[in-house]
Formats: sequence, structure tokens, C-alpha cells
Amino acid sequence: MGVPPVPLQSKFSEGGVITPPWVDWLNKVFIATKNLSTSGGTSPAVIAPTIVGSYAFPISIVAATGIGVGADSVNEIRYVVGDGGAVDITANPKVEVGSTDGQLLRLIGTSDTNTVKLDNGTGLLLNGSCTLGDRGCLTLLWDNGQSVWMEISRNDMA
Repeated sequence: MGVPPVPLQSKFSEGGVITPPWVDWLNKVFIATKNLSTSGGTSPAVIAPTIVGSYAFPISIVAATGIGVGADSVNEIRYVVGDGGAVDITANPKVEVGSTDGQLLRLIGTSDTNTVKLDNGTGLLLNGSCTLGDRGCLTLLWDNGQSVWMEISRNDMA
């Protein structure tokens, strides 16, 4: 599945905030599904993402604490910002452990000044360090077998 063609000038406005086209595309593509028992067998159920924070009111991230994850959320979006400046997460683990195999977590940065940096290791399987600046996005998938958040995609924009 490729990225749909979107003109570079295309912008979506949400409450006066310009949202890049890829955010809307990710919200449509990365919808978690779960099998539910029915009388005729199983059928997929769409699980809308749990949204924590917002672009205007992101979650402040502290280096020694790291990033939390909703216990029962299988598809979560977290808007993040460094607490008082650029933050390089030193917590162990950097992102709280997942609760469900296949759990999705999207981290979206909201500041080019108060960035959030995640390094490979300590519960993360990344393709190198990732610094989330304004509108940067990192999509992770929880793997119970390896006890690790694996990188699916990124747009670090820092």
C-alpha cells in the first residue's frame, strides 16, 4: 500500500491549525482491528484511536520519566513536547511497555524548540535515533514476543 498522491499545496484545517495531509492519511490507514466472536464466526471490528493530548495542548515529556501508554489502548496517538526544552529520553524503558501484541502507538511532536528525542534500545527497536520536532511523527508497534516497541514509520521533521 503506497501513499496516495497529494498535491504539495494541499492542507487540511482543523480548528485553525493546519494539519499536513499525511496525518489524515495515517489516521485512515493505521486503524487497529480485532477479531470479535459472533454467532457466525469472527468479524473485524474497527477500533478508533485513543487520542492523548492535542497539538495545542501536548503531553510534556520528562527525560527521566519517558512516555506513558494507555493500559487498554490498542491504537493510540500521543501529542508530545519536551518539558521546558529539548528532551533526550533517558528513562528505562523509554516508552512504557505495551499491553497487547500488535498495539499501535503514534507519537506526534508539537515543537521545533522543545523536541523529544528517542534512541534505539531500552525497549525500542528503531532505525537509529528519532527527534520529534513540530509535526514529526513516529509510529510504533508493540511486539510481546520481543518485549519491544518496533518502528513502523517516521517523519521526524526536526
